[in-house]
Amino acid sequence: MHSTPAPAAEPSPSRVFVPAHRGPRAVVLRTFLDPLGVRTGVAFSSPALLRAVLGEDQAHVELGVGAVRALLRAAGTQDLRIDPRLVAAPPADRGPSAATPAPVPAVPRARLRVEGFAA
Repeated sequence: MHSTPAPAAEPSPSRVFVPAHRGPRAVVLRTFLDPLGVRTGVAFSSPALLRAVLGEDQAHVELGVGAVRALLRAAGTQDLRIDPRLVAAPPADRGPSAATPAPVPAVPRARLRVEGFAA
């Protein structure tokens, strides 16, 4: 009897591109919420992949994977997803209709969904 070897996992990049924004005193890594509401970090193996998922205007920083994990842990986030795919943005508020007699309050900002994660 012989066994088939398990397929090798794709190697993780040593440096990644992480969505970020400028805070009052420093650059802040963006995190996302998974479908259960758990805060999760995301990173991309290239700036092109980051822009394809999060848009051309998304600011980012290049960091080592270990540094990203350490920064996320310090902020209380344990999970890091590398190269997540865009799933869908939540539907926009379209105002009252026959199906919704009461007005729905407007969402204060758009939220992206990344591989089942919301911004």
